[in-house]
Parts: sequence; C-alpha cells; structure tokens
Amino acid sequence: MGKNNEYLEISKQIVANIGGMDNIQGTAHCATRLRIVLKDNDLAHIARLERYVSAMNQLQKLEDIDKVKGAFIAGNQLQLILGAGTVNDVYEVFAEYTNTQNMSLGDLKEESAKRQNPLQAVIKALSDVFIGIMPAL
Repeated sequence: MGKNNEYLEISKQIVANIGGMDNIQGTAHCATRLRIVLKDNDLAHIARLERYVSAMNQLQKLEDIDKVKGAFIAGNQLQLILGAGTVNDVYEVFAEYTNTQNMSLGDLKEESAKRQNPLQAVIKALSDVFIGIMPAL
C-alpha cells in the first residue's frame, strides 16, 4: 500500500470515529499533532464525563488507528498525536479528504475559542495577559 493510500485509510478511520465529515469544523496541525475542532464533541463520545466509559472506548478506537500514538480533547480541540514528520503527511491527505485545507493553526484556535463557555473565555483572557508579561517577571 502506498503512503497516500495508507494515509487516506487512516483519514477515513479517523472520520468514522469522530462523528463523520459533518462533525468537522476545522483542522490544522502542529509539530506532532493533528488538531481537529469538532462541531459536537459528544458525537465522538469524548467530551462528557457521564460517558466516561464510552469516551475511553472511543479514545481507544482512535488510538488503535495506525500511526495514532494518543488522542485527547484539549481547548475544545481533538488532538491526535502522530509524531514529527508523520503528522505533516497525514494532515495533507486528511485535509484534502475532509476538504479543510488552507486552515492555519491560528484559524483553528479561533474556531475553538468560539466554542468556549464564559468561564473558559475569562481564564483564557487572564492567561493571555500573564503570558505577555512573563518575560518581564
């Protein structure tokens, strides 16, 4: 199986385990992680505490996908750990497959921020202030 076919199969498995194409709000990647903002985290059975067992089963399914080394929700983003280098190749195929190309990590963070509740927004605003003044301290 060629690399593009392998990454297409990985992309299809990821989509099947996160609630389908219609549940994807945006995608981007950093050095080691594929980052996906879902419209509804509950469709992937990851976000709700009362679905802890289902969430763990869902995460296990994601982690069982070839090349995926870990999966978790952070900052309203599903993050799949793929590793340096691999993430670039998987993202390229995944973004084309899901039609989410040309979205930067900044764009993804904006989409993620739209889903924050008021408490999360306040905490983020405070952390942004302190990050800016940390070098001076």
